Amino acid sequence: MAAATFPPTASSAAAAVVRSLARAVSPCHPLLLHASRRSSLRLTAASPGAHLRRALSVSASAAAGGSNGAAFGYDLFTIGAGSGGMRASRVASALYGASAAVCEMPFATIASDALGGVGGTAEKIAIVGGGYIALEFAGIFNGLKSDVHVFIRQKKVLRGFDEENLGLEDVGVKMDEHGAIVVDDYSRTSVDSIWAVWDVTNRINLTPVALMEARAIARTIFGNDPTKPDYSAVPSAVFSQPPIGQFCLTEEKAIETYRDIDVYTSNFKPLRATLSGLPDRVYMKVIVCAKTNKVLGEHMCGEDAPEIIQGITIAVKAGLMKQNFDTTVGVHPTTAEEIVTMRNPTRKVHPERYCS
Repeated sequence: MAAATFPPTASSAAAAVVRSLARAVSPCHPLLLHASRRSSLRLTAASPGAHLRRALSVSASAAAGGSNGAAFGYDLFTIGAGSGGMRASRVASALYGASAAVCEMPFATIASDALGGVGGTAEKIAIVGGGYIALEFAGIFNGLKSDVHVFIRQKKVLRGFDEENLGLEDVGVKMDEHGAIVVDDYSRTSVDSIWAVWDVTNRINLTPVALMEARAIARTIFGNDPTKPDYSAVPSAVFSQPPIGQFCLTEEKAIETYRDIDVYTSNFKPLRATLSGLPDRVYMKVIVCAKTNKVLGEHMCGEDAPEIIQGITIAVKAGLMKQNFDTTVGVHPTTAEEIVTMRNPTRKVHPERYCS
């Protein structure tokens, strides 16, 4: 359940639902709070297609403070039908035999025939927000020849997501100063029977990370195998135009953590753009620890960046060092081969050498 998905008019109703469910669900049964961007006009349960053991029927009036105070007979009750919530429920049910239920919080739909489809494409589009999805849609509408304007509150785009307090503190769930739910290394909140994953915890707000957190929760709760989510070498991408891909540390964070680093960069026109006359270019940056030759981060902007970054992440997570890239034969002609040809650092950063 992500605050960012609810409009202000739904805040009080959403808080009432959380309070009601917290009272109704037995303290010995876990309640999972999960981010979801789905649109729904009513409180619903998991459909038969969700592969859960049994469905849950909850009326909006009862959930919002009705007289029905009976406890629900489920091992796992998930609020929010997003990727992490559904994955945790499915794993708990399929692998560990747990009885699970999923419900979605009600909020207003924003779908409209006026955007694309039979309604055509608007001549001028205003997009509020500078996150991943906002920029991706900005690129889509720009490609459809709309006049796109992006409005942001921060100085830069891609600086994270806003959270809104939905009344969780009323049931004893601790929040940090930014409104995110505070969890331990295993995603448990300050209330023992309530767990939280994805955007609401403001750790790494990516769908694949939510799936990883969900699997860890299912193993911890139902598999008797305490499992922490592994946040090392998490890749991400922005499907803008051109797309961006990256994993691990930025240059600034690498300097702060490792001090001595070598930075390899390349800014080039791919062969297919050269032959076609297109203005496309590709930028790559590889950040390496100068002392150990360990790859600390990879950043790329250009065609196929997400696909290339995904493959490189596997190699780095498996322990490959910079010299392994240098001795690898490239596939020609491809954009990805540039990664194995950057053998001389563009710059060497050694902060302590300049301190006196």
